[in-house]
Amino acid sequence: MEKDVLQLFGERIGYKEAELEKFKEGGHRIRHVRRLSQAAKIYTIEAEIVKSNNCNSGYKVGDKLIMDVDGNLISKLCPKRMCVYLISQLPYLWH
Repeated sequence: MEKDVLQLFGERIGYKEAELEKFKEGGHRIRHVRRLSQAAKIYTIEAEIVKSNNCNSGYKVGDKLIMDVDGNLISKLCPKRMCVYLISQLPYLWH
């Protein structure tokens, strides 16, 4: 029997069974997790450097930071040096 998407999500995040049951009470949460699991197979989030002056980390215009649909950086697809000041600003830069 194939595991349900919600059960797999709960295991990955570390939810206990009681926490997962509370999660199930809100139908919108289940729909959100299922849709994200489908999107995760085909989509990523890309942030591109559009302006850079005197950057200590060496970022240049055109450099990209690639994240999965949950917002986790995919390190093998990102610059070797990650700037905490840039990363901390990403949530404010979404368009």
